[in-house]
Amino acid sequence: MKKIFTGILASVALVAAFVSCSSVGVHADVIGFNDDVDTSYKFYDLEKNGQIKKLDRVIQKFKPGQNTAEYYAVDIALDRIAEIAKKADEDSRASYYLILLTDGLDNVSVEMAKRNGRGKYLNDDEYALALKKRMETILDTKRGKHNSRNIFQAYPLMIYGKDLMDSDLTINDCKEILSKIAGAQNAEEPKPIVDSSTDKILEEFKKTFVVASFSFEVPKGFVGKRIQMKFECFDKDGRRHEVAVDADFECQTKKKKETYILKNISCSEGLDFDQKLLSQMVSDEDYDGSENLVSFTFSNIKYNKNPSTVYNPTQWYKLNGKYVKNSEYTGKTDRKTDSYILFVLDTSSSLGDSGREDANATAIEIIKYIKDEISSH
Repeated sequence: MKKIFTGILASVALVAAFVSCSSVGVHADVIGFNDDVDTSYKFYDLEKNGQIKKLDRVIQKFKPGQNTAEYYAVDIALDRIAEIAKKADEDSRASYYLILLTDGLDNVSVEMAKRNGRGKYLNDDEYALALKKRMETILDTKRGKHNSRNIFQAYPLMIYGKDLMDSDLTINDCKEILSKIAGAQNAEEPKPIVDSSTDKILEEFKKTFVVASFSFEVPKGFVGKRIQMKFECFDKDGRRHEVAVDADFECQTKKKKETYILKNISCSEGLDFDQKLLSQMVSDEDYDGSENLVSFTFSNIKYNKNPSTVYNPTQWYKLNGKYVKNSEYTGKTDRKTDSYILFVLDTSSSLGDSGREDANATAIEIIKYIKDEISSH
């Protein structure tokens, strides 16, 4: 109990630190769990040298325990993400990722939740489904204001070890159980990954994790013109396809604030994104007239229903009835975004010494991969 209450106070400090931090980029933290929940309550700015190594040292200090408080740890992790999302809501493109890595099934969370006032659940299924439902609105405000801009995803991963094999549970059984705590808001719900090899889990995660959003900037001088964004997307078989989005670029001014919009949006067959069917798409923020570029974001991008990252973007504008390439468009944006990775790591003794080492190393590799993918897009 002492660890939990001091953790709540430390979480407040974490949120304050996260919000007051002047750097914008990819941040990460880790929660360890067994028969208790062990937290560092300190985020690590992965854009700075040495931060991954510091995070690794935190993971190495986690002590093994006898039980698996999996759902309880996820519950606490969702508290953390909700608090940070609430305080750091200035960035309309911020993304939040919860990664769970475990080697077994929950066996103490229902009792812990009851004992510590987190809810009275009849069984593990009821607790898991409550967590999944919470994930669907985790970024919304407490007053019920819906967040339709930012991304949250919860990825459940499981090491299929001897205990699970001995319980006669198949890999598909384990995926079915994990699916109850896979969740998302404003993004594709991740599929559970289960394998006996941590190398295979890492490999599969790299195939699954996709930065399915794309931000781009449009010069204000293009107001009144029809613009086109061309880029490449992947299909489910890994083949690239060139696609395009066309829209009229307009400006609305009210009380000295400029709001820029894309209207009459059309796009290539097979391409989908959240803003596709809107009558108009609003810029990521309002402007006061001092900026030269306007930022927009396509969210939850899919090609033929397959979530996809954007590659090789180019920008065009219509002149005298023909599209002309904007040779100054680089595909990069100067407007950085916040991303937050919270890794929830099983530290139970059932892993054994070598198993814990493999799990710890996999956690670091996954965090590094997410950071690299976000930074490159």
